[in-house]
Amino acid sequence: MTMLLASVTGPEEAEIALAHGADVIDLKDASKGALGVVAHEIVRVSVRRVDGRRYVSAVTGDLPMQPECLVDAVMRMAETGVDYVKVGLFPGPNREACVRALSVPARATKLVGVMFADCAPDGALLPLMADAGFAGVMLDTANKGNGRLLDHLDADQIYTFPFSWRGGLDYDTAFVLGSGDDAFMVVGKQAEFEFLRLNQAVTLDSVEEQEISADDIDFDLL
Repeated sequence: MTMLLASVTGPEEAEIALAHGADVIDLKDASKGALGVVAHEIVRVSVRRVDGRRYVSAVTGDLPMQPECLVDAVMRMAETGVDYVKVGLFPGPNREACVRALSVPARATKLVGVMFADCAPDGALLPLMADAGFAGVMLDTANKGNGRLLDHLDADQIYTFPFSWRGGLDYDTAFVLGSGDDAFMVVGKQAEFEFLRLNQAVTLDSVEEQEISADDIDFDLL
């Protein structure tokens, strides 16, 4: 399923985005940086204007990688009533400490961690964010004038990350593949097959015997 996220700077732009079919209204001011923050009062007014018709998210700004700073920013933005709070995880030695500290607001807020394809994204943080209770992870670009997201991904590399359809489920492995101007995600578990040797006898249990009939076998493949 594909959904459209529209970044807006206030309630008027939110109404325009809604009229054109946006699925997520994202409060962000790109003129202030990769994750330019919108004033909290404007976010509150925008949330009231959307009035539950769509999900609303908001960014916390381009903040230093200091745990206390990020936790405070997330909690203050959560008070505006948005459905999701997006927090930037920029390169730095404190990124892991920041993720661990954010487990506290993640208990009450749907938190999305944002990494940047053009700023050394660290795939090792993904399981850490999952364990900290993050609702999701987003891969974006920090410099909007330096190409698209796909321009920063190696076309010859397959990117993988742990993926769960919803909280509490076991993680599958997701594979991100690029082709031209498109990117695709394939999710699943590694297939396991058991092969029989020629003339090898095999015993099926009663359940398997009941499930298999001649109609289930494609003899053209034998």
